[in-house]
This record gives sequence, structure tokens and C-alpha cells, in this order.
Amino acid sequence: MFTFFKPKTIIFLDLDGVLNDSDDIEIINNNYFPKLEKKFIDLFNLLPKSNVVLHSSWRKNLTLKEIKFLFKYKNIKHKFIDITDKDKSKSDSIKDYISLKQIDDYIILEDDKDVVKYFNTNEYVLTENGLTKENINLINKKTFE
Repeated sequence: MFTFFKPKTIIFLDLDGVLNDSDDIEIINNNYFPKLEKKFIDLFNLLPKSNVVLHSSWRKNLTLKEIKFLFKYKNIKHKFIDITDKDKSKSDSIKDYISLKQIDDYIILEDDKDVVKYFNTNEYVLTENGLTKENINLINKKTFE
């Protein structure tokens, strides 16, 4: 049984290595997008509906409108609300976003340990080759303790 996120909880989402396990791309409506895999999206959708901020390297190539379209097209139930700074490293852009928006409740989903090494272990879940059921359980545990 899953509990509900606190109202202000934000998921900082990487795409590659979280919602897919390859660097494959696909063309949708004449635009290039990361190829997100249904099995990982289905797991991600097990989490209670949440607000998502994209910190993936895809934030440099896709517009806000394109990312919102991708979420809808792939039936991702979470609400995409923003991207982190395109001109900063992933870890710096997350830190700056948290500080600027004064966010207290968040979880970072990332597959690169170098990105999260400056965060406390209760602030992130590290995936290896895509999201797993164990990751979902850990996200719930870390978010609500």
C-alpha cells in the first residue's frame, strides 16, 4: 500500500537510466525524444500523483511544452511543472532550484552517483538500469519518514 506525498513534495527526475535503460531515442510528431519504456513508466506511475521537475540532460534539448507533451503522450500521471537550469551541472541546478524555490520536501531520482554525491542519502534514490519496484519502495520510505 502506498501513502500520499506531502503536498509540496517534488520529484527531481532524470530520464535516462530512470525511465529507460538505454540511450535510445524515438521520433514523435517530428521531434526527438528519449525512448521511455512502458515497464519503467508503469512503476513510476505507482507513486502517488506528484509534481515533477526535470533535471535530466534532456532539459537542454526539449522545451517545457515538449516535455509536457511527452508526459501526456507516454501516460505519465505525474504533473510536470518545471526544468532546472540548463546552463548548470545537474547537481548544481538541483541545489539552486531547491534554494531558489525554498523547497523542503523532495526526492531526486538519478542513475549517476556523481550527480547526487553532494546530497544526503535520504534525499535521493539511485537507479542503475531503470526504475525498479525496490526503488519505488525506497522512494516511499524516504519521502515519508
